[in-house]
Amino acid sequence: MTKRAAVLLPSQLRHLIRVTEATSRHPERDTLILWLGFSCGMRVTETARLTVADVLMPSGLLRSEISLRAEITKGCRQRLAYLTNPKLIAAMDRYIEWRLAKRFGCSLDGRQYRGLMPKTRLILTWKGGPYELNTKRARNAAGEVVEYLAADSLQTYIKGLYRAAGLFEASSHSGRR
Repeated sequence: MTKRAAVLLPSQLRHLIRVTEATSRHPERDTLILWLGFSCGMRVTETARLTVADVLMPSGLLRSEISLRAEITKGCRQRLAYLTNPKLIAAMDRYIEWRLAKRFGCSLDGRQYRGLMPKTRLILTWKGGPYELNTKRARNAAGEVVEYLAADSLQTYIKGLYRAAGLFEASSHSGRR
């Protein structure tokens, strides 16, 4: 039997956000990552593989509904996520402003995508690059070996955010549940 990730209470989610805001070296990015998990049910690797064009329209407006492409989702099944939570929207705006201030993935033409390059990853490391994806192998239900990509370094980082908040039974997947 597979162990399931702990389910967090709303009070634990609020505590995690408060601790992340107060202690993280990159609270703009880290808070957005947590909100994408909480309000959209996004997995860590899905978050790591989102592009600017996935969440912003060319006009710079935030999409209220995003299509998670099959190539970035678990099981390669396209699904929708809704960017409607006001706290998520505020975190997204704050993060984009932070990226623009750092000049991470910015275009020369600031009129589209709020000045960000549309094909760059949305979530970037503290150095301004994409999170590394590792190729992994697993057996599916039919017993076939399948390969998939995982953002292990981002997952480990998020686990550290949970630990800093004292949520030792939780994992990066807990925010989805």
